[in-house]
Amino acid sequence: MNYHLVCHHSTPYIHCQPGWQLTNEQSAVDLLAICAENATSRILIAASNLPESFYDLRTGLAGAILGRFSIYRVRAAFHVPSERLTSGRFSEMAWELNRADEIHISDKVEILQKWLVQDGSGDSD
Repeated sequence: MNYHLVCHHSTPYIHCQPGWQLTNEQSAVDLLAICAENATSRILIAASNLPESFYDLRTGLAGAILGRFSIYRVRAAFHVPSERLTSGRFSEMAWELNRADEIHISDKVEILQKWLVQDGSGDSD
C-alpha cells in the first residue's frame, strides 16, 4: 500500500496514496496495521483508493470497513467525489457519520485534513 505519513505539529496521520484500492475488510485491517506501525490513530483515504462497491451500501463493503476503523478507534477521513454526497443512501450515511467524531466524509481534502488534526471534541465542518 502506498501511503505518506503527514506530521502536522503533534498530530501525525496517514495519507493514503493512489495505486491500490480498499477492496475488502482485510484491506482495512492492513491500514490499521500501518497506523499502529506509525504510532497514529488517524488516516486520510483518497477517492482513488475507494472502489465503486464502497458506494453501493448493499455490498456491505463500506459497513465492514467503517466498522473496523470504529472498533479500533481510528479517526478515518474519506475523500469522495462530490456527486456521491448529493443523493442516495451513501450520501445519507455520510451525513450521519459526519455528525460524530470517528469518521468524516467530504469532497474537500482541506476540510478532511483540518478535521483529522482536531482533538475530536465535535468541532467538524
